[in-house]
Amino acid sequence: MTEAYIIDACRTPRGVGKYGKGALTHIHPQRLGSTVLRAIAD
Repeated sequence: MTEAYIIDACRTPRGVGKYGKGALTHIHPQRLGSTVLRAIAD
């Protein structure tokens, strides 16, 4: 099987990494990751 590489870039939101203090604490990490992959696919 051949190897495939995804080469692209997109900006992602940033926030404080402390539980209960950051602006992104209510968003699950998998949701953030899927947002990035969708942006690259578009």
